[in-house]
Amino acid sequence: MTVGPCAGAVLTVAGHDHLTAALGAGAADDTGLFDSLGTGEGIVAEVLADNAQLSAADLRRLTAEKFNVGLGLRETNVILLAGLGTGNRLNLILAALAANGFGRADVIDSLGRRSDPDAALTGELAELVETLGAENWQSVRDDIAAIVARNVLDLATAQALWWAEVARVTLNARDVLNSLSRLVPRATRLIAAGGWLGNEGIRDVREALLGPFEVFESGEAGTRGAALLAGLASGVYASRTDFPPPNSREAIK
Repeated sequence: MTVGPCAGAVLTVAGHDHLTAALGAGAADDTGLFDSLGTGEGIVAEVLADNAQLSAADLRRLTAEKFNVGLGLRETNVILLAGLGTGNRLNLILAALAANGFGRADVIDSLGRRSDPDAALTGELAELVETLGAENWQSVRDDIAAIVARNVLDLATAQALWWAEVARVTLNARDVLNSLSRLVPRATRLIAAGGWLGNEGIRDVREALLGPFEVFESGEAGTRGAALLAGLASGVYASRTDFPPPNSREAIK
């Protein structure tokens, strides 16, 4: 017999935090795309309502475009997930700059983007931005601090490097979204969540390169999604249509 504070609790298990967060942010249907910009970056879309419709040829085509293909939260839904590692790449830049005396707050201050983030970076800095934006980005992780030490001698250059890298990794997200616009034409709403979006400059860069998007601002999207699923499993909500809308002031029951 189960006793204690958890007696009678209903346990729900979700397969991936990005999918749970998509539900919490209101993007878990075939009209929405979810961009989870936290430690890494995951972009999620529902591609088919029924996995029985997914043929081997479809699977080959989707994986050839570098999407992970799996089941959604409804078990029959098929989702596409692209993992970009954006947050990790940005943290590498910040760590290297910090090691050379440029503090995080000074570098990512939203006013920093006005120091001409498009200023021409040449030599090692230009190569660093490109490599950190490419698939082989981890190949340079042990060299970043030394490259910064040789080439970044003032705060303006530190900020220019930072915003250039923000723009470069955002182009990766744009490539994914362009692919999804072909593969999932019904998905026309982009909903984003994650800690990096708390920075005004990052939001500005991403809107300039990705177009307008909605930001989930009511706390942690993954935590909210997990709470909603628990409420559904325990009978608090009869169906998903009873879930309160995202970004509403209505508390989760």
